[in-house]
Amino acid sequence: MIITEINTSRAGDKYETTSTVNGYTKYMKLKIRNVGPNDFGTYRCVAKNSLGETDGNIKLDEMPAPTTAILSEMAMLNRSLVFI
Repeated sequence: MIITEINTSRAGDKYETTSTVNGYTKYMKLKIRNVGPNDFGTYRCVAKNSLGETDGNIKLDEMPAPTTAILSEMAMLNRSLVFI
C-alpha cells in the first residue's frame, strides 16, 4: 500500500517548505518569496536515514532583468515601417 503525505511549513512570509512522502520516496521543496540580493548563493539539502547521510547543493544566481527600452524602440520602428 502506498501512502502519500504532504506537509507544509512556513517561516514568516519569506520561506515555505513542502515535503511530500510517496511510498519510500520523499520530495522536498523550498519556496523563497520576494527574492532579493541576500537570497542569492548556495543552498544545501541534507537527507539522513538509518543507512547514512547524503547532501546536495543548489545555487541560486542573480540574472539581470531584461531591458525593455530597446524592444520598445524596435516596436516603434516596426510600426513606422508598416505605415509608410
